[in-house]
Amino acid sequence: MRKEARTALIFLPLAALLASLATYLVRLGPSVGSEGHARDKTVRFRVVARSDDPGDQAAKIIVRDAVLPIVTGISASSRTPDEVLEMAVSRENEIITASQRVLYAHGIHYPVRVQANAVDRKLELILGEGRGHNWWCVLFPPICLVEPVANRSGNKGGEPGNVSKSPPRVEIRSVILDWFH
Repeated sequence: MRKEARTALIFLPLAALLASLATYLVRLGPSVGSEGHARDKTVRFRVVARSDDPGDQAAKIIVRDAVLPIVTGISASSRTPDEVLEMAVSRENEIITASQRVLYAHGIHYPVRVQANAVDRKLELILGEGRGHNWWCVLFPPICLVEPVANRSGNKGGEPGNVSKSPPRVEIRSVILDWFH
């Protein structure tokens, strides 16, 4: 096969992908905010750690794993961003109880609070003073896909301090490039 034909086979799918992405971005139009996300169409979910201490960061992850089934269930059964926030506020006690239960099970006793912000379209679960780094995902549309810590690190209890330090290895492959080798 000639070099030009091979090059075309590689770059044509890439060009098609870029064209599709450009079309999608154009369709978003004015709904894309200054930070670059479609604020009027999405709801973000954040779990904010008490501090940046490694134990507090690990606690943030175990709390995330405990409440994610609740908030993703809310998201999956909602049709609009406003509905997600309304349902989350109505289930605030359930979210707080699940958070505190898992924290207490690990000997951690600090307050937990939920804040829903309709203007910024976000739901926040704040642990303690909430001065640490946060974990976040897009709650609506429902695309919070997370593998629990227990499955990644082999830690069945999800205990703070035993969280895997290295991210899972990701391998990106292309059928087209593999065909040429």
